[in-house]
Amino acid sequence: MKLSEEPSDLNIQFFVSQFGKCFQDEYVDAFSSIFGNECKSAETEMTRKLQRLSVEAGNGFEFTDGISNCTVIFTLAGLGKMQYSIDGRPCDPITRFNVRKHNCVHFQENLLTMKFPDPQSGELMQKFRSLAIKAEIFDFCH
Repeated sequence: MKLSEEPSDLNIQFFVSQFGKCFQDEYVDAFSSIFGNECKSAETEMTRKLQRLSVEAGNGFEFTDGISNCTVIFTLAGLGKMQYSIDGRPCDPITRFNVRKHNCVHFQENLLTMKFPDPQSGELMQKFRSLAIKAEIFDFCH
């Protein structure tokens, strides 16, 4: 995919998703073995900054989990995909999910179920659905 000269949400989204992938390959493991935890924390911080850039561009949202106190960021990861990170550690992209009762979402790729924290669960569910529509991912089971 070639990026156009004109900046757009799609270009930013593509850059963030492609740049973020650089941190998930064998190079990070090689640098980590040489430089230790400094590389991993730099990777985590860079991922977090890129995801926040995506959120600022209107392609994601962020919240803090009330139980674990972790920062969770959901962003677009290309057409038909969303991705989330927990404290800057990216998880595998999401292409299928089901909305369940009580503002819960079940991710079919990794078989995990997430409940948005109260009292903002309704607002976060709406943001999740809006992001899913933007990514052209639709839930079919309620």
